[in-house]
Amino acid sequence: MQDWEAEVADFESQTGRTFDEDSKPAVLNKVMPSGIKPFVAMQPTELKTYQQLRSYVVKYLQSKKLWTRSDGNKFGAARSDGQAPMDIGALGGKKGK
Repeated sequence: MQDWEAEVADFESQTGRTFDEDSKPAVLNKVMPSGIKPFVAMQPTELKTYQQLRSYVVKYLQSKKLWTRSDGNKFGAARSDGQAPMDIGALGGKKGK
C-alpha cells in the first residue's frame, strides 16, 4: 500500500495533476487481501473514503500479523533457519527432565 501511495505521489509531482480521490478506494478494493473483502463489503457506509478504507485495511493486516520483517519474512512465519517462532527447540539447550 505504501508503494502504491508513493507511486501516486510520483505521478502527481511529475504530471502536476491530482490523482482522483474517488478512484483510490476502487484501486484499494482491487488489491486488498481477499480475506478482508467480505468485511469491507459489509460496511459500505462506514468505509466511504480512501482514508477510512486504508485505516481499516491497515488494522486488519496488523491484527492478522501480516506485516513484514526487514529480512522480508512475515511476522509469525517460520524463520529462515527452519524453526517456528515459539519453538523451544530453537534455544538449542538441553531437553526437559
